[in-house]
Amino acid sequence: MSQLDSPPKLPHNHGMSDLTKILLSAATGWALGLISGILLEPFKAWYVRQFTAKRARKDIYKEFADVYFRIVVLGKQWELNPSYMKLNIEEMRTEVFDFYYEQHRDAVYKIPEWKHLQGFSESIKEKMMEFKNNNASIAEIVDGFEQEIALLTRFKMFDSKLFNNQLQKLRARQKASELTL
Repeated sequence: MSQLDSPPKLPHNHGMSDLTKILLSAATGWALGLISGILLEPFKAWYVRQFTAKRARKDIYKEFADVYFRIVVLGKQWELNPSYMKLNIEEMRTEVFDFYYEQHRDAVYKIPEWKHLQGFSESIKEKMMEFKNNNASIAEIVDGFEQEIALLTRFKMFDSKLFNNQLQKLRARQKASELTL
């Protein structure tokens, strides 16, 4: 019989028993898990807040750009058509900002310009109410938005690059929809 056909000869383990190895392995895994959990949990919470703040910022700018685009850009294209403008002004929303502010306030506070975003959100709501109560004309609403965005971007209270990027995407989407008509 050759060595390949013979049963393997395993050395006898004179050290630890299998039960001792299992218990030692389990205890080591538990200890490492506990230590890494304690050390990494604050980092995990910080990372989640940072990620949520980044996503919130982008989503909020997208919402504000959409409101601006529909009221100012498209409003002027439609020559401030009263029925078009009435519909769009009454549909102005700040749901995204409100969601993040109510549900993820700690992430909103991580956005450097959060107070200005909050102010613009309040401004949108005020303009909508002024229009509904007949205290502001369509032209006043449009001019108000233009002036507010100009001030926010001029004094760097707003991320004009992110805002304009979102506006460009809306313009591209509008052009694409015009081409398919």
